[in-house]
Amino acid sequence: MKKFSIMRKSILFLLCAFCNFYFLIAKPISLVDLRCENLINPIGIDNLAPHFSWKLKGDSIARQQSFEIQVATDSVLFDKGKADLWNTRIHSSASVMVPYQGASLR
Repeated sequence: MKKFSIMRKSILFLLCAFCNFYFLIAKPISLVDLRCENLINPIGIDNLAPHFSWKLKGDSIARQQSFEIQVATDSVLFDKGKADLWNTRIHSSASVMVPYQGASLR
């Protein structure tokens, strides 16, 4: 019985050590290839309901579970975290051609 307890603790210790090692070497995840209507940094968009796309760069086993797109009428509002036109807060793995569903754009 005591041998089983020692073995169990050893396995638990090794598992914790492996998890800690993995998270120390895991690469940070970043967004790349940000697009609006399939354009990178568009100057003007004539679509009143544009589509957004992006890619994740980083650890190959990382998967997107949710995303948040914020759209504001003014960069000052945006910097304050006040997206007055649209704030998605969506739990979805979608990252290609996500349609705008906020207040009407002018």
